[in-house]
Amino acid sequence: MENSWANECEDLEGVATGLQCHFKPDVFSFSLLLFFGSSLLALFLNNVRSTRFFTLRIREFIADFSLLITVLIMTAVNYWVALPIPCLKIPTSFKPTIERNWVVDPLDLERWWIPLACILPAVLFVVLIVMDQHVTTVMMNRKENKLRKGFGYHLDLLVCAVLTIISGILAIPLFLSATILSLTHMHLLRMESKITAPGERPVFLGLIPIPVLLGVFLYMGASCLISIERILLFFTPVKYQPDFSYLRLLPMKRIHLFTLTQIFFFCVLCVVNYVDVIEIFFPLTLILLIIGRKLLKYFFSEKELCILDDPLPPWKLLKKGAQREVAVDEELANTGLIRSIGLSSKETYIQ
Repeated sequence: MENSWANECEDLEGVATGLQCHFKPDVFSFSLLLFFGSSLLALFLNNVRSTRFFTLRIREFIADFSLLITVLIMTAVNYWVALPIPCLKIPTSFKPTIERNWVVDPLDLERWWIPLACILPAVLFVVLIVMDQHVTTVMMNRKENKLRKGFGYHLDLLVCAVLTIISGILAIPLFLSATILSLTHMHLLRMESKITAPGERPVFLGLIPIPVLLGVFLYMGASCLISIERILLFFTPVKYQPDFSYLRLLPMKRIHLFTLTQIFFFCVLCVVNYVDVIEIFFPLTLILLIIGRKLLKYFFSEKELCILDDPLPPWKLLKKGAQREVAVDEELANTGLIRSIGLSSKETYIQ
């Protein structure tokens, strides 16, 4: 947006003075509007599912595609206002970011010890890929999802292995299973009608403003924090605490101690993940967290762990799916508790 009067004045060899002569739009303020507007709009569209507007099918459609609708609306607003908001930079060609060949020569090494030094990081990457793939598979194959076992049941692991080999040859980023996207895709497949999204050219991604994407990421992060109920108990007086079942069965000090333990494990995981020097040990940290969860039984009783967390089955029964539930039920019976199926905040315990 430029002032035409100022341009005409300069063309006539004049000098334009005043704040409005060389007006520059406030890109920062409009970026903040796009940022928070995207988060609030995505939150509103996601909550349409529980409202009384429209029919059930329309509400489900709006809630399932809330992020896509938000991006389209806010991108249209940015295009209509026509301010120079920074957008995504889409490369014109698909090639490595540095000048090299696609295929990496494994024999072109400056030091002979480099392959030996890469053995430990390679093992850690293998552990990370396998654990990430299996965690996603376990979350997808829960009984509540009622999936049907087909011929390509374990094809995803084979595809991931082949892509990992190709990524190593071409020296490109590894392919991992996207847990959140997989769960979202599975939820969308519950729709009775078949919806096929048409393919689009990647150039259209360059029209999406960066503040809109940051607002969508803010919404996704905030939506994950809604179910964190035990952290809110630190700041909630006893008089206004919700009627959760574990609050009636355990003292508040033990609940806070378990919550602080989980926060400590989470902070350790974040530090290892975001510090570049020790980021390579992230898969090993995941294994240590599993061991740490196993060691919690020496600091908390079985009753406390069953109330605050899911009980762990014995290691010898991990591979026996039919006997796993029996072991869990027996462990619950040993604690003197009967737990009904449901969410952690909605579970009821009978002593």
